[in-house]
Amino acid sequence: MIRGCLLVASFVVAAGCMKTSATYCARHGAEDPENCPPGDAAGETCMSNTDCADVAGRLVCNLEVGSCVQCNAASAQTTACEGPKPVCGADDTCRACISHIECPSSVCLPNGRCGNEDEVLFVVGSTTPSTNTACTRQSPCDKVQKALAVVPQRSYIKISGTLIEAVVVNNRDVTLLAAVGAMIANSANDTTVLAVTGSSHVDVHDLQIGDGNARTLGVRLDTAAGGSLLLHRVRIADNFSGGISAVGGQLSVLSSTISDNIKGGIVVRSTAGKFDIRNNFIYSNGTGSGTNTTLYGGVLIEADAAGKLEFNTVAFNEGNGLQNRSGIACYGASNSANGNLAYGNRDGVAGPDSALQIGGNCPTGTSFALGSGDLGFRNPSPATPDFHLTALSPSTVVDAGGMCKGSNGVDIDGQARPDNGACDVGADELDTP
Repeated sequence: MIRGCLLVASFVVAAGCMKTSATYCARHGAEDPENCPPGDAAGETCMSNTDCADVAGRLVCNLEVGSCVQCNAASAQTTACEGPKPVCGADDTCRACISHIECPSSVCLPNGRCGNEDEVLFVVGSTTPSTNTACTRQSPCDKVQKALAVVPQRSYIKISGTLIEAVVVNNRDVTLLAAVGAMIANSANDTTVLAVTGSSHVDVHDLQIGDGNARTLGVRLDTAAGGSLLLHRVRIADNFSGGISAVGGQLSVLSSTISDNIKGGIVVRSTAGKFDIRNNFIYSNGTGSGTNTTLYGGVLIEADAAGKLEFNTVAFNEGNGLQNRSGIACYGASNSANGNLAYGNRDGVAGPDSALQIGGNCPTGTSFALGSGDLGFRNPSPATPDFHLTALSPSTVVDAGGMCKGSNGVDIDGQARPDNGACDVGADELDTP
């Protein structure tokens, strides 16, 4: 309240001074919008929690601003934050968790809830073999296969550190979560780092698969028709025998990076089911010449399964060009290959050609292909590329992807799209001021 002003119901009048009452508007703002704009009803004034006792949903007093709020992390008053919204945000409202460190269990589930320790198994990589088999937070095991063997089974496995093993998930529904920097690799040649088989439904979040130390295939999906694999914010890199191979089941790859896999990035064989590959950076995969030459580079889609290959940035991939284009090779008229950005991909030893970036008969919609030139990438160097767009990116890319459908509502970083009326092509949506 402003001193010298007289409080009158919903407003204050004195010598030309007018101010709405926070108390009145908090209680009657919905029925009196003329005198109580939405901002005036946001919180009730207070000097202690006692002043907030009758304010539904805002029982905590933020003493710094003198307003009743839902929670206040600065004063450790967060008991209102639980269930699907366990974290007190900077705006003094409860929200979903977005990182593991925000949860007492150190496990933030994909739905934004903090996981309970009794529903999660914990695996921590170690250079010294461990005999632990309980896989609890206090006594973690050192292999994913040990966690998969625990009875009763758990729905979630949290991985930390570096694991050297071949993981096989067979006839099992499980979600693999990763701490920052967590990685699975394998030291044995001619093996697969992660194989999903049988009737399994597997989700993987935030994990790196592969490290270049052996002739490995990164991921193989070979399930029955009803099986599935989701890779979300995953990095599949440095696998000699290829990044991802889907032979059976339904593959989803979202907001991930697939790079530097010598035998190619992603292949979806004709025997696989419906696929969903969106908002990914797929680069520097395949080999165009020499003894390890490959029939594809970035992405090869053989399954005509009404799948989606949309809004990916596919760049600097190589193949021999004898059967497929080295950037995007997509076959199947029922599929969608809309909104992709294909750049600098190379067939054989020839220079990159704009006309040879995309091949096959999948409808390509607003996809854009360019062999060479400046697209305003944050870093266009093939050695250390960063394919995020900048203010220098041209109109052939920015706002050139058409109207976004509901399934393409975010980019590789989780930023909402479109930012400016129409989507940008490729995996990144330019965030304009």
